[in-house]
Amino acid sequence: MKRIIYILVLTLLVAVPAMAQAPRDTFSLSVDSTDAVYQMEKEGMQLYKKGEKQEAGKILLRVYEIKDSLYDARMSRLINEAYDRMQVEEKIEAEHHRTQKVREVVLKVIATSLIIIALILFFVIINMHRMAGKLRQNNAELEETRKQLEAANKETTVSLRQKDEFIRHISHEVRTPLNIIGGFAQILGMVDALPEDGMKEINQKLTASSKNITNIMKNITALSDMEQHKPIERSDRMTCRELCEKAIAESEIQDNKKIRFTFNDPAPEGLSIRTSAMAVESILTELLNNAQRFTGDGEVELTYSLPGHRLVFFTVTDNGAPIPEKETEHIFEAFVKLNDFDEGIGGGLTVARSMAKRIEGNVWLDTSYKEGNRFVVELKV
Repeated sequence: MKRIIYILVLTLLVAVPAMAQAPRDTFSLSVDSTDAVYQMEKEGMQLYKKGEKQEAGKILLRVYEIKDSLYDARMSRLINEAYDRMQVEEKIEAEHHRTQKVREVVLKVIATSLIIIALILFFVIINMHRMAGKLRQNNAELEETRKQLEAANKETTVSLRQKDEFIRHISHEVRTPLNIIGGFAQILGMVDALPEDGMKEINQKLTASSKNITNIMKNITALSDMEQHKPIERSDRMTCRELCEKAIAESEIQDNKKIRFTFNDPAPEGLSIRTSAMAVESILTELLNNAQRFTGDGEVELTYSLPGHRLVFFTVTDNGAPIPEKETEHIFEAFVKLNDFDEGIGGGLTVARSMAKRIEGNVWLDTSYKEGNRFVVELKV
């Protein structure tokens, strides 16, 4: 139906202008008429003027029949042309529609492809970022492991060196008192009797040598305990005076004829603290022994003070050769001796600081004191 309407409309659009342009009497034969038709029409009109109306009517009727036939042929041709034009336009429209569909499909395919490519790139970038992060993390872990292994290797090297130094120091320190004991034992076995003065001297030497060996074994045990880093319980309540007197007695510093020892007690009435009596006694004894060993013929002073709230400082001061400032921390390391020919295994100060830290305190060298050496023990009250 729509096609028929389209054909009629198109025919009218083509035919009506053609009909309007032709003379009314020839009915658009100006283009399609022939000379014969014209002559026939002219002959009919002449006959009509002559009065031969019947013959003129036949001729004119025939002319109009021919014109009508020509008009029908023209209309048929116009309709066919319109139909052909419509088919062409339909084909063009169908082709355009198909092209549009193809274009839409292509655009959809391209858009889908771009989206897929974008998603792939997104996931690739995300995975690369994650892989880069994991790689950085793995590299950091490997670097940390390398540093730990390097530190462990250094610690192992230091431990091996310290072990060698320890064995060497122990061998040297133990050999001397053992040689003294062995030598005097031979003397006692070779003679039947010795003068009283000689026996007294031998007894003193044997006692000192035995005490040296005992102190060495004690330091070795303390160094072994130090590696455990276990806190020491502060369960004793004692006065500072009592703690100092025990350390003085243990170190026997008052019996040393070469040392002028002074105990300065700022609180004779008694200042008590809660601590570990064994640990404080060991710390002060080590510092007094250290002062005797490196002062020679000189002065040593022991005192204590209250510098602040809930703190007490014990100080051991001597007028021996000052320790170089660059060595103030090094001397607290295990088996460290500033002079290899000095007595001891180089563990006294290490043990003293370790014990102080295990009772929540500390030991350090006061570098502001320039007339010798002053070691400070900081403890909680």
